[in-house]
Amino acid sequence: MKGKRLKVKSKVRVALTQSRGRLEVVQEMLESRGYEVIRQPLIETQPLSDEATKLAAQKFLECAWILFTSRTAAETWQKLDLPSSLFPPPFIGAVGKKTAEALKEMGREVSIIADQQNAENFAEMFLSHPKAASPVGLPQGDRALDTVQKKLEQHGFDVRPVVIYKTILCPKNFQNIDVIVLSSPSAVEAVEDKGQAQLVAIGETTLKAVEARGWQAVRATSPDAEAIFQAIETVDTSTERGQA
Repeated sequence: MKGKRLKVKSKVRVALTQSRGRLEVVQEMLESRGYEVIRQPLIETQPLSDEATKLAAQKFLECAWILFTSRTAAETWQKLDLPSSLFPPPFIGAVGKKTAEALKEMGREVSIIADQQNAENFAEMFLSHPKAASPVGLPQGDRALDTVQKKLEQHGFDVRPVVIYKTILCPKNFQNIDVIVLSSPSAVEAVEDKGQAQLVAIGETTLKAVEARGWQAVRATSPDAEAIFQAIETVDTSTERGQA
């Protein structure tokens, strides 16, 4: 008599839509617990290195502060290869831990690190800093939200944004994916078809972009790896991970 054949369910497939080098700890955590991770970046960034951009960026020399609202902005700034005398200004701010780490790796001292790692909190921390002053340089991408700029301008600060990189959408359809992790409104826009996948949104603005498309998502309570992993675990309530 033949033995009874056991049915083995497929592994949960999680799409990380960030480029390689992002959310690496999350990927390790997922794979160590039996998830199948697929990298499907939804956006690419293109640094601007033309003379007009460099000339605009050089005006940051006149600023009392430079505020970096993303890790990409910090990394792209370094690629501009401006004269070393232009950096650092008296004070530098970073929107979160990863952005601050990127700046520190460049040898830059960071005076503000947003503890909640979002633009609203970043602006509030700047405004409460005893040495907050104008003008404020704001290197950013072409699709950056104006949350920090508006908040500071409402309080009378002179804010000088300069676009130093472009964000290029890489639209994709998702099939046979269980969970999609999204970390920006631009990434949400690049999802052409999510199939049956459940969504995890990193950040309030990402969640709002998801809801604007009529979808639902679980919001990671912070951009930290553990919080993102826990959010993924939350949406994975009905699928059993396969075993070797």
